[in-house]
Amino acid sequence: MLKPCIFLRKTRSYPVEVLLNNRLDKEVESIFYPFHVILTLLCASKYCIRDHFITPNEYKFYTVNFISLSYVVASFAYQMYNNQLVHIHRSDNNIVVSFLSVFLPISRCICHILYFVLNIMHCQNNVFIIVLINIIYKSLNSFQKVRCHIINSWILLALILLIHAWLTITYIVIYEIYFDVIHHVSEVLLYIFDIDFVYNVRVLLMLTNYLNSWIENIKLFDDGQEYDKIHYIKMFQTYLNILRAYDVYKTVSQVLVRWQKSFTQIKCMSNLCFILGLPPSLTKCS
Repeated sequence: MLKPCIFLRKTRSYPVEVLLNNRLDKEVESIFYPFHVILTLLCASKYCIRDHFITPNEYKFYTVNFISLSYVVASFAYQMYNNQLVHIHRSDNNIVVSFLSVFLPISRCICHILYFVLNIMHCQNNVFIIVLINIIYKSLNSFQKVRCHIINSWILLALILLIHAWLTITYIVIYEIYFDVIHHVSEVLLYIFDIDFVYNVRVLLMLTNYLNSWIENIKLFDDGQEYDKIHYIKMFQTYLNILRAYDVYKTVSQVLVRWQKSFTQIKCMSNLCFILGLPPSLTKCS
């Protein structure tokens, strides 16, 4: 049962082909596939899912990811330069507007760079936690709850995309500006933060549900019925896998979650500027 985990923990000295033992059940793959598709389109996937197998991303994908990162950084640098030119020629220029027009895009670039670096650092753990979830799923047989996770994943992703589309259209309509391709493409690439946040929450909810299911199964031991020793060993091993998955989740997500918290505060500041009616040159950076 632990064979995929053993393979994965040894991948630092093994080629990617070794991970072909990490086959995912159809239900587990369906949960993470929506996130994988959207993040892949945004050049920010955490792993590769192909033919029901999960493996770390290949180096060529990180090359594309780096090009995407470079585009975002260059785009915001260009916008910052234009904003500074606008502020220089404004008669009502103030230090708060000037500070935020620089601070907001720089902070977003830092978040994007951090996401890129952490994806490379935790490329093995990103796969490891999915393999662990797959093993736990097969041990507990939580078919009904998995269907709910699949439906919720698609609904949440659709809501994220619709909300971002609505905000973009609202911004264009209110300020009556032309569609800036460079700006909006860079904005689309930054959807990864909201999607990654939902992804981390979904993983945490799955682990919590698995732990609750494990507790319910343990309660059945009090019914007076005698169970085979193998059954007790299996349940204990499932518990260890749940704890291991929590540890891997903490390792993978704790740094990025902290930065995402700061990033959310930055977005709130940007939205506040938008509501207060500060110049479009500032809100455009946000």
